[in-house]
Amino acid sequence: TPEPKVPIIPAEPVPQKPTQPPKQVDPEPIPESNPDPKPVTDKTLFGEYLAAQKKGERAKLPDYSHAGYHRCEKPIPEITENTHRFIIVTRFGAVPNDGKSDRDAVLGALAAAHKHDGPAVVYFPEGNYRLFESTDFGKPPLEIKRSNIVIKGSGVGITQLEFSESPMFGKPLIHIRSSSGKDDYWRGDQKLKGKVLNQISLFAVEVSSTDGMQTGMRINLNPQMDVNKATTAEFYKPHTVPKGVLERAKNKGGKLTDIFELHEIKSIEGNTVTFAEPIHLELPFYENIAIYRIDHTVDECGIEDLSLRGGYRGQFKHHNGTRFGEDYRMIELDRAFNSWVRRVRFTEFSQAIQLWLCGFNTFSDILLEGNCGHTSITARSSYGNLFAFIREYSDTHHGLGVSRSGVNSVFLRCVQYKSMEAHCGYPRATLYDLNEGGFEPRGGGATFFPMHDKGLTFWNWNVTHPGSFDFWPEGNRYGYFLNPVVAGLHGEPFEIPDIETDLLAYESPGKPTSPESLFEAQLAHRLGACPEWLKESGKAFESISRHSGIQIAFPENHSAHNPKQAIPIKLTLRKGMKPDAIEKVILYASNSSLWDGFRKVGPVDSNTLETAFKPKDQGVWILKAKLTNTRGEISFSKPVTVLVGKPESLRQSKISNSTMIPGKPKNELYRDFVKQGGGEAARLWKSKVMDDQKENQPLWQIERDYYNELQAFYQRYGKNEMKEIVDNRGNITASEVFFDEKMTVSANGLYSYQDTLVQARFSAKRRINRLDIHWLNGVPQKAVRLEIQTSDNPDAWYSVVNDEPLWEFSTGRVGGTLEAEVLPGDKVTTLYFPERNTRAVRLLFTSFPNEVTELKFYGP
Repeated sequence: TPEPKVPIIPAEPVPQKPTQPPKQVDPEPIPESNPDPKPVTDKTLFGEYLAAQKKGERAKLPDYSHAGYHRCEKPIPEITENTHRFIIVTRFGAVPNDGKSDRDAVLGALAAAHKHDGPAVVYFPEGNYRLFESTDFGKPPLEIKRSNIVIKGSGVGITQLEFSESPMFGKPLIHIRSSSGKDDYWRGDQKLKGKVLNQISLFAVEVSSTDGMQTGMRINLNPQMDVNKATTAEFYKPHTVPKGVLERAKNKGGKLTDIFELHEIKSIEGNTVTFAEPIHLELPFYENIAIYRIDHTVDECGIEDLSLRGGYRGQFKHHNGTRFGEDYRMIELDRAFNSWVRRVRFTEFSQAIQLWLCGFNTFSDILLEGNCGHTSITARSSYGNLFAFIREYSDTHHGLGVSRSGVNSVFLRCVQYKSMEAHCGYPRATLYDLNEGGFEPRGGGATFFPMHDKGLTFWNWNVTHPGSFDFWPEGNRYGYFLNPVVAGLHGEPFEIPDIETDLLAYESPGKPTSPESLFEAQLAHRLGACPEWLKESGKAFESISRHSGIQIAFPENHSAHNPKQAIPIKLTLRKGMKPDAIEKVILYASNSSLWDGFRKVGPVDSNTLETAFKPKDQGVWILKAKLTNTRGEISFSKPVTVLVGKPESLRQSKISNSTMIPGKPKNELYRDFVKQGGGEAARLWKSKVMDDQKENQPLWQIERDYYNELQAFYQRYGKNEMKEIVDNRGNITASEVFFDEKMTVSANGLYSYQDTLVQARFSAKRRINRLDIHWLNGVPQKAVRLEIQTSDNPDAWYSVVNDEPLWEFSTGRVGGTLEAEVLPGDKVTTLYFPERNTRAVRLLFTSFPNEVTELKFYGP
């Protein structure tokens, strides 16, 4: 696609509305969450830290204070027409709310921003903008490739960028990255002559040569660890060297070679190089410490004041789902420094934010909500990034966390679905400060391998669900965390076994410790005082944002209502939300899907949180409420599905044939599918399009051809491997029990921790909006997940398990990515969904008991 021409932008004043910061209110004092803290003494962790700082020694608590935009030494600037040139996308042809692609206009605005000589803003006025439709395959990516460019909306509840499709090859939807250069993906751009000889202090090293180094340069330390040396055994004490570590080093001469730590050079004197931030690697345990330059970086870039909506609508299955569960990667930063993402809402995403070789950025006032996939926020091979005031209201499989040498990452005052995430590759020195959520650290990557290296601290974590967690679970494949510090773990009762061997320190169990915020206290110690802007931001978050949310208390999900009467609607605030923090509440309704077609029903009284819903048409409706708080932040309730009409008026639709694929063979089929290049695979095993690409040809130029090649592979796979398993006589017989009208005979082989597929087909198209699940011994009180897919395409019957174009994902559903739900009903579970005129239905059951006797579909 040729580069869009850049029109001359009239030198007219930018409207004042976009430049105003979000509405603020005078923040109330932070609620007293620490009524009886453990006082700071020489024997407390923070007291020991202060004493060690005076001596320049390493303490049990790392120094996390060098995180954030410019290491929190100054606030992120407010963007106005006085600081940046505003380049408005509507002047390039973007038309909000028209349902058409605005990508060409936005590419033109981005091109103009890159050609402008100075700081520039690509600005989106109020409205919804569609930036990736099926017609946009093969167009250039949405990228910021130079410093001082910001993507800005009119407000998180005012501007929305929508992506109906996702790029191929796992590329992000919006990319902040340096200009391309020949580089080593893992380490940097150029290996320098010098190596680290000794560590002189917490900030300085002695090098063999300073050739090629200069003040301000960003570099990457790359040490090696010899797993056969006594120093390595000492490093892992009191544990033995994990067998996963030994396995990884086996084919590399017994050495671990993919360990990194990013730094910025502050000064050079002789052969002494001093960094601007502390060294978290304990260098005496390592050898052969190489130094790589990191060139081609960008600074002072940002994304702010908008919502990002992807198109991922499936119920995520970890390593067993669609490529869309991996590919709606919303924002990626690559070699970005002193930049930011703030006041942004993410929904229907596979991954919200990912960092690679980045440093000293801030990500603040972020909401993760709605449907989600694999990952929320991950810092990889980066240093000193601050994630503050984040609310994770979605159950993403991997949450807020670190991976692959993510170092000195700070998660400050965050609300998490289920604790932190560490995904192997030697992340170290991570702080979770004043977070709350289920205290269940999550991780993955290599087996029998530490998910997190040294320096992990949980400070004043508020546990919202009782439980226990073993930080070094001998014999388990995953879940190893090397000597973390846990201080001030309070809230619901929680047990940590093997405290003496597994934790470096365990302070003040059951109640908060002091100081309240470790990061803010360390920052105050380094700067002389905690910056006022950070304190004010914390107060505003605690008094307004932390628990800002709303739910529908009545009607009940999947309930039926008299069409002649208005349905009373009763809402409840999220626990901890204050009524005076409400700006407004609006009820929305849709009779088309869980995702689209919503229209305003009307405002809700902010005092009573009650209203009524009287639809014009009978049928199934989806209700959800939108809360706007006094800071201009928005949040939606979980949807509630109701039938307006009489259930007995619906008629059963008989199926013509069916099949079933149990969980284990379905998983095996998926693994083979991925091996050949489908699903979450990076690319096809034998791709003519990829193999024949020209040298230096951008991938986006061949995106359309590859997409067509991928779909052709899906069709071949469906007609061969999938057809064989769908038509298997045993699978057909196993499915017939669900449709034989024998209410005393239950299914076998339905249960799977992943999912089991049951597929039914009608003799002709049928209108359906209800599924009844009959149980042998009554509805079990067990949490399960279920996704209902529909298709009117005859080719769908033999489509591969995750063939995106042929099935509509989540026509109806129970549960989410990690969240399971107890089904409604007594002897029969009745589930409603918006009406579909369909030929086939696909049901994906997860963790269902083997007590289902019958499945029945109904419609008008």
